[in-house]
Amino acid sequence: MASTNSWTLEIESTVAAPRLFKAGVMDWHTLAPKLASHIITSAHPIEGGGGGVGSVRQFNFTSAMPFSMKKERLDFLDADNCECKSTLIEGGGIGMKIETATSHIKIEPTANHW
Repeated sequence: MASTNSWTLEIESTVAAPRLFKAGVMDWHTLAPKLASHIITSAHPIEGGGGGVGSVRQFNFTSAMPFSMKKERLDFLDADNCECKSTLIEGGGIGMKIETATSHIKIEPTANHW
């Protein structure tokens, strides 16, 4: 029987929620190789442009990671409310250490930060 693990991470930021969502989620395939070049060598959309439901992005990793790449599919997007869900569809340990992996990201504003 497979087990299910879940975790939540809360981080406070002075950056407005829509700006953080755009940079950290929607444009991450462009920013990641620049900001984390020691981990991510390249990233690019391979289906659907990377920004709409059903689109797929591939991230290629350095030897700092235990796998060379991952592909993720965007399954749900509500940019107005800074929320998305994606599924790991290839690489990243799928079929080896894990059976499935999904991510749910929701960036919520705090008082005066929208």
